[in-house]
Amino acid sequence: MPEWATEFLTGGFSQGLMVPWNWCMMVAYQLMNYRFDFQENYLEQFLGNLTGLFGGTPLISIQDIYEWFLSAGLILLNLFCLIGFCRHASRLRENITMEMWIELFIKAILGNLLMLYGLPILQTFLGVASASSKIFLDTSQVQIVSDNIDIGAVLAYILIGILFVLASIVCGILIVITVLSRIINIYILTCTMPIACAALAGGGEMERTAWAWFKTFLSYCFEIIIIALVFKLGGYFNAVLQEWAIGAENGWFDGFLSVIASTVYMVFLTVSVKGAGGLLRKAFDLR
Repeated sequence: MPEWATEFLTGGFSQGLMVPWNWCMMVAYQLMNYRFDFQENYLEQFLGNLTGLFGGTPLISIQDIYEWFLSAGLILLNLFCLIGFCRHASRLRENITMEMWIELFIKAILGNLLMLYGLPILQTFLGVASASSKIFLDTSQVQIVSDNIDIGAVLAYILIGILFVLASIVCGILIVITVLSRIINIYILTCTMPIACAALAGGGEMERTAWAWFKTFLSYCFEIIIIALVFKLGGYFNAVLQEWAIGAENGWFDGFLSVIASTVYMVFLTVSVKGAGGLLRKAFDLR
């Protein structure tokens, strides 16, 4: 085999096959380290960070959208409070007590305060989740590095190189979409917070709407910690697979097993990241 062909197969070619996965992991880590700031026009800031990464300029600000939801929430707060008042007053079989009215008015005041001053509280929760996730984040553990290049690895790249690239692109994009969708869902939940807070004033069945919103927000807020933990454990799993592949007594074909192990690792990590949110919701009943 010519020398240039050997250098191509064992060098730039093998490195090029790993570019899609490593690039997607870099993007996923940048999104996982994203810091929410609700004091500004925060969707514009979010789009600005993304466009700084991919190029372009932001086209929309969410501040006007939040103010619209805030106006709707204040109207619904009065409506739900009136509905709660009428519901309690219409229960002729129950005693109408002062405590009942006080509880209703406290919920109305609490909903009003959360609508007006709840953004810093949400930002605090998100800051705690982001700081906790950084304990587990390590980019080098989820990237694939072609250290074991032998005739087996070259053979694997020639035979299943296209499938390897397709698997890395699909798995990497799915992980990026999962992390990105969390950020978008948090912004959507933040915008609709006034509607959920207004439901507190209704009490009873309506109050469950508010608690459902809080549980949903907490699930997306702390999902990043589970994803970071999955990345950490996935890095250990990848190290074990690579150690097994390199340690196998197959002579020149150790690299072939290393490529197969990398493919298994990418699929394993993608499935685990996709199921991280569902695991959190089931474990803590955040549904």
